[in-house]
Amino acid sequence: TPLGTAGGVKKCMDFLGDEDFLVISGDAVCDLDLTELCALHQSRRWAASLALCRREEPLEYGLVRVDGEGRVLGFVEKPGWSQVDTELVNTGVYVLTRRAMDLVPEDTEYDFGKDLFPQLLAKGEPLYGWESEGYWQDMGDCKAYLDSAADALTGKVKLDLGRGLLTTPPAGVELRPPCWVGERVWLAPGSIVG
Repeated sequence: TPLGTAGGVKKCMDFLGDEDFLVISGDAVCDLDLTELCALHQSRRWAASLALCRREEPLEYGLVRVDGEGRVLGFVEKPGWSQVDTELVNTGVYVLTRRAMDLVPEDTEYDFGKDLFPQLLAKGEPLYGWESEGYWQDMGDCKAYLDSAADALTGKVKLDLGRGLLTTPPAGVELRPPCWVGERVWLAPGSIVG
């Protein structure tokens, strides 16, 4: 049974226990400094800390409004242009407390952005947005997936791709960057990779 982003995490609370924990959406590629996010969260004891990124065209994302200190003021899910008053978007990367998750009902479809975070704000619980300098991309569609792969190959996103053959192809093989060829791969003469 689909339980939404927060409802699915709620099912894991017996395993997670009472300590704060990190949630990362499975359809994202990122190289955010999660150590910095966790350290900020621990030092301030917020109910939830959200990693945020700027997007010039944020219509596909949930917007997060913050004050000058980073405290979250509100959310706009999948806005129209008339609702856009910030470029900060929700990345789906959070550090959460047990007290935040206690508000999520059992076995109920519940979403972080649409349900839990607005409820926390309404209760006066402190939520903070941390603007990341790193790379983040939601790769939930084919174009975004391809863009993420190209960004990984060109080094725009810092990922450990392991060792690969990038500059010295076998005789008769043409590499057209960006591309990555793994170890123990055989390429026939006349191949073009890229």
